[in-house]
Amino acid sequence: MTQLDLAVLLNVCDAVVSDYVNEWQRASGEILPTRGNIHDLSGAITHKKEIITLYLQGYLTPTIAAKTKHSKEAVDRYIRDYESVKVVRAATADIDNISQITRLSRRVISQYLDLIPQHQLQTIDANLAKQEEST
Repeated sequence: MTQLDLAVLLNVCDAVVSDYVNEWQRASGEILPTRGNIHDLSGAITHKKEIITLYLQGYLTPTIAAKTKHSKEAVDRYIRDYESVKVVRAATADIDNISQITRLSRRVISQYLDLIPQHQLQTIDANLAKQEEST
């Protein structure tokens, strides 16, 4: 069900439903199964953040899938895209280049880059600087 569907059913503005949904998700720490969340249609990074955080904590795909109510294939896709962005980011900091190589949108790349732990980004940047010095 979309948030617009909920607005019509509740006879309120869709912005009011959006505010309620966001407030509930923040308070509960859970994701409501709206169409936008299920199909990752919004600008939010909810699925990526939740899945990649579990991945970085060492959980395996079946456990992540169960915890996030996603298919194993979807979890593997998120992980594969995250790792692709991380690998290409090690070669270039240019988001347009990363987008062309990974075939992911700039918005999605930015979301994945935000999930890379800061210490790893510092190491990547230091390595890039060394490569530039040697050329």
